[in-house]
Amino acid sequence: MGHPTNIFLTKPDANYTCSICLDVFADPHFLQQCGHTFCKDCLTSAITQSCQKDGPSCPECRCKIATSDGSNGGGGVNTMHRVRVIESAVQNQMVRCKNAYLDDDCNDYEYCHQECSWTGKLSEWSMHAARECPVEIVACSVPGCAHKCPRREMKSHVGSAACISAAMQSKIQEGVASSTAHIVQEKQLLQQQITTLKREKREAQSLFQNELEKSKLLQDENNVLRNKVKSKKNAKLREQNNEMSAKIQLLELQIENEREGMQFAIKSYEERRRGLEVENGRLRGLLEVAGDKKKMRKKKRISLDVEDGDVEVGDMDFGAEAVEKRRKKRKRRVKEENNKRAGAVSTDANDILRLMRVVG
Repeated sequence: MGHPTNIFLTKPDANYTCSICLDVFADPHFLQQCGHTFCKDCLTSAITQSCQKDGPSCPECRCKIATSDGSNGGGGVNTMHRVRVIESAVQNQMVRCKNAYLDDDCNDYEYCHQECSWTGKLSEWSMHAARECPVEIVACSVPGCAHKCPRREMKSHVGSAACISAAMQSKIQEGVASSTAHIVQEKQLLQQQITTLKREKREAQSLFQNELEKSKLLQDENNVLRNKVKSKKNAKLREQNNEMSAKIQLLELQIENEREGMQFAIKSYEERRRGLEVENGRLRGLLEVAGDKKKMRKKKRISLDVEDGDVEVGDMDFGAEAVEKRRKKRKRRVKEENNKRAGAVSTDANDILRLMRVVG
């Protein structure tokens, strides 16, 4: 389809008019066989219709033409060629906005009688209508709102109660639709789960019945075995009881013998302890006498028994500090010997007490 003739400021040249749509050329193409020029869309549609009847031909002179696929003897040569000179001339023609004229056939008075005063080249005509024309009918850009109005009224419409209400209603409908779909899907899943659970319930019931029967059989067998084991166990228990009685009598005799031995050991311990106490008193008296003799000792050449051998008195220091140190050393050695004797006695006493607890 070509451009409407009533949008041009001056009447277009007749050479720029398509003989099919009777409008100014839009993307003009001419036929190689006859040279006639038409709009590309018009020519393509006419050739398609003629192919269904007598073969492709020119819409004006009915001259047979070849198609690009090689039919009708054309050898696959494209017979349609673009006419850039005419196209450039048409695009440079001055036109008015498509909303700048009155449409007598329009039933919407407010829409048809709102005029746009824009004028310019045909190459800018589509861009003006798509982006700038204030009376061009455009759709609301808010998602969910289907309102259409002139571009200059769209600013006041966006953000209005009607626009917001339409958008909210659209969102609600989308939400309801998605919720409904989700509910249906969940319902199907629940139905599948219910079916699966019923099947599993039947299987479980059958397994339970089988296990119950097996349990009854096992219980009967268990009762029989229990009776057999009980009779055998009673015989074994009687035998074990007799053996335990004999062992108890033997242990009582052994305990009596051990008690007598412990009493004898206790008497021996008491006698040994008294002897150790007497020996301990004697040693303490000797230590006191030795201490008195050290105080009276003078510096002479005598032999003293020190540690492992004899040491000449002339080699020793008889000062007060050295004498006191040697006295403490000998006293510590005697104390250690007494502790060893007392430890041995205590160990014997502990052993005797432990045996008494076992016997008692």
